[in-house]
Amino acid sequence: MLSLKPFQIALVITGIFLTIGSSACSFLRQNNSSVSQSNVNASQPQRRPTRDPNAVKYFESVEEMNKIKAVFAEKIGGELKVMDFTVAENYAITQAQSPQNPENIDQYSYRNDAFEKVVPVKLSGDGKLEDNLFNINDVALEKIPELVREAMERSKDLENPKPQLVRVALDNKGKINISVAINSTRKNASLDADAKGNITGYSRF
Repeated sequence: MLSLKPFQIALVITGIFLTIGSSACSFLRQNNSSVSQSNVNASQPQRRPTRDPNAVKYFESVEEMNKIKAVFAEKIGGELKVMDFTVAENYAITQAQSPQNPENIDQYSYRNDAFEKVVPVKLSGDGKLEDNLFNINDVALEKIPELVREAMERSKDLENPKPQLVRVALDNKGKINISVAINSTRKNASLDADAKGNITGYSRF
């Protein structure tokens, strides 16, 4: 695999911008250009579907993880080759290669039990796109709820710990890494695992 510079990716999770992680790709940026809709009154905000606040969190349920994967598979079509898969309490996104145009990456999002949108992604850097993709079917997504529970158990002595999100991406060695991010009042923590869900590390910072 070609040695590439790390990148930072800005993800919008429930209205909050999060800058997370290093990966094998040199840089990735979402295209934030607006789309005009003549049949929508700009003065009235669009209403998004809501979800019961007491419902199980996506990253805590094997059933929800399987549902999200199935929705993305339907919307993307073809082989699920992705750069990133991130899931939060009620929101999931993935940046996936277009089966119709393999040189393109699109971001797919799922929020509050419904598919939300597709956004074109702008890529820059001197690396090969194929070196920065992995097949989501190679990842044991069903292990994510177990990893979240383990991360919380290891973080229980922190002040008000809470799972924030789970991210699946390639690390700087080109290996699939599952990372569980825990936030707390004074410190944060991260639990890492390989593609099969075997824990490889835990850290606080």
